Amino acid sequence: VPVLIRGRDGLGTLWTFGGVESPVPELVRAAAGIGTLAIPGDPDGPVRRVPLVVAIGPDIRPGFALELARVAAGGRLLKIDGATNRFEAGPVTGLLGPDGMLRLRPGDMTGTTLRVSAADVLDADPPSRLPEGAVVLIGGSAPQLGGLRTTADGQLLSTVRLEAAALAQLLAGDTPVPPAPLSRRPWLPPLVATLAGALIAGLSPLVAASLTAAGIAAIGTGAVMAAGNGLIVDPALPALAFLMAALAGGLHATLARMRRARRIRRRFEQHLSPSVVSLIARDPEIVKLDGQRREVTALFTDVEGFTSLTRRAGPEALIALLDAYFEGMSALIHAHGGMIDKFVGDAVHAFFNAPLDQPDHAPQAVRCALALSDWSEAFRHTPRAAALGFGRTRIGIETGSVIVGDVGLSTKLDYTAHGDAVNSAARLEAQNKELGTAICIGPGTAALCPAGWLTRSGTVQLRGFETPITTWTPVADAVRAAPS
Repeated sequence: VPVLIRGRDGLGTLWTFGGVESPVPELVRAAAGIGTLAIPGDPDGPVRRVPLVVAIGPDIRPGFALELARVAAGGRLLKIDGATNRFEAGPVTGLLGPDGMLRLRPGDMTGTTLRVSAADVLDADPPSRLPEGAVVLIGGSAPQLGGLRTTADGQLLSTVRLEAAALAQLLAGDTPVPPAPLSRRPWLPPLVATLAGALIAGLSPLVAASLTAAGIAAIGTGAVMAAGNGLIVDPALPALAFLMAALAGGLHATLARMRRARRIRRRFEQHLSPSVVSLIARDPEIVKLDGQRREVTALFTDVEGFTSLTRRAGPEALIALLDAYFEGMSALIHAHGGMIDKFVGDAVHAFFNAPLDQPDHAPQAVRCALALSDWSEAFRHTPRAAALGFGRTRIGIETGSVIVGDVGLSTKLDYTAHGDAVNSAARLEAQNKELGTAICIGPGTAALCPAGWLTRSGTVQLRGFETPITTWTPVADAVRAAPS
């Protein structure tokens, strides 16, 4: 039968043979058409496709089901248009993919076809049981014939039943094909799905899990909708790619969060209270380590006469005394929401409102200073401290805008603060000697404290600053009487 072809370039992936095995000449002369019977299995084994056309050397020839449909419908020739991906076999028309294959619908591949056994043919009059105008296929299903094939849903069918299923689809106009862009780029859906899965991986676990489930459902729904329009979109590989990308990305994000949490915990476990460290470790994003400008209240302490104490104290006794002193001071700073920046000799450097927001940081620093002063006075009169002549603790406090963040080498980073408020707090601590006070507070902190909490202690010129400032000291009874 004539085969008219237009746009052969659109059929670039046809199943190709160097030659075929022809029927005996008597059958060829009597036949109204000849179609190829070979049926390929997919790479994983099952049969999902039946050839509509194949390439025999340089020629294109119809598959058995398409040739049978043409003969049954009375078509005189076969038209193939590779440019529009369509075929015409008389009144039987449909879509034709670049591989020339018909994708079989899953399920019962015999559809509504009537199956008549060989025993009925021998014992009765089979045509009387067939509807008028029926198309009859003759073949064998005995396992000994070696023609049984496994389908995608696990059925074991003979070649004749597979061809019958293909014929039923052709006569019903059911010829699904992949969308044209996907047929030439089968890698596109998995690639897009992989990228989409990777994009959601950085989100919170609950959101990522919800979007992953929604994405897989969308892929499946899209495949069903496409099938209803005669298009084949295999959802398995894109869905798997989407899921694997989301899982891999989620695992990577989880490991990154765990590494960041460990880094945060190591960085702050000696600076903050355990409860605050645990809070940061659960959500490391609440801390900006790379540097930011924020308002903090700096609190610096120093012990009077510590240099002379180091000359008369033994090493073991001095270290044991400092350990007890720093432990008590740190506990009070943590209790008031402060962060230990560092210990320098006998001095403690602390910040409030860093690394987390603390709305009442200035008043809390003043409360903390009073608590530190009271505790350190009691500490210096303990037998061990008194025996070594442990001095009075002086405290300086100031509030202002500073830059906080990690500073140092890659192998040794410290989260610290830099700015005038930090320098002022250090200078104010030293001014206690001149003012005769234990706690010296700068104007930045004083402006944020409730009325009646502070009293003026003097006017000083701090080293490194151009203008004199007014200093303040707490009114202990007012601070202690205020609700916390």
